[in-house]
Amino acid sequence: MYVNWDFLKEIADADASFQSELVQEFCEQATALGERIKDAVEALDAEALHSAAHSLKGSAASVGAEDLTKAAANLDDRAREGDFEGALERLSALLDSLHGTIHEMKAWIKQAA
Repeated sequence: MYVNWDFLKEIADADASFQSELVQEFCEQATALGERIKDAVEALDAEALHSAAHSLKGSAASVGAEDLTKAAANLDDRAREGDFEGALERLSALLDSLHGTIHEMKAWIKQAA
């Protein structure tokens, strides 16, 4: 499981409509941030990587996407140091977690509808 649904339900104050809005907005933002992170790694742009990974880390944490939060934090920490050693492996882990998180969230949206 990629998402801590109990956490998400709690922050949405058990309002299913609001929870659905949060999930949908997160999916849109996270997809765009994932692309920015991929582009930054490919360009070896530490500043852009730090910005996008930091944003994704915060967004993921706010919706209970714990694995994605950790993967983004890993890239964020390394980007602040300008360290691209192993960046492709960390990017792969982040993208796997991102895709799994979005897949799980979209399945939840369909079920909730």
